[in-house]
Amino acid sequence: MTPEILGQLAIFGGIAFGVLFGLPVMPFFIAAGAMWGIEGLPIVLLALLIHFFASYYIARGILRPLAEKFFKKFESKMKLPDAATIGPIKLILLVRMIPGIPLVAVSYGLAALWDIPVMVYVFVSLFTQLFWATASMLVGASLMKNSAVMLVCACAVFAILIVISRNYARRTQAR
Repeated sequence: MTPEILGQLAIFGGIAFGVLFGLPVMPFFIAAGAMWGIEGLPIVLLALLIHFFASYYIARGILRPLAEKFFKKFESKMKLPDAATIGPIKLILLVRMIPGIPLVAVSYGLAALWDIPVMVYVFVSLFTQLFWATASMLVGASLMKNSAVMLVCACAVFAILIVISRNYARRTQAR
């Protein structure tokens, strides 16, 4: 196996499985952009698809009793949003669109704390990560191609995502 193939497998495996153990996803997105350019987005989406299915079933199995026990202990101090009131799609969008929360925490938290159907969880999660992955991959591709234009585009996409996320969170909280 060549070093290039090993690198590609490491990126794919890092997104699909490494994030399950707490590794940050952003460096893998940037490395994917550097390795494959934006054309590698379908590969990254496949790795994310695997990650979301795996995280859902791990959270619903092993982690759910622990999460319920933890939140029962602290329920007087913190209130979780009611998924039935908000709706599972809006809940996933609200939680996943907040920048800065590690993907592993969101992935396990959504599946462990709320009764969300697996297909809704996976495909809404994939939809939200599509934008963050694209922006991050643009950063990686711009660094490899030494393109300031691509880097500015990536920063613009990040800025737009953050503005959309903040506005969505405010609108959802106001309701």
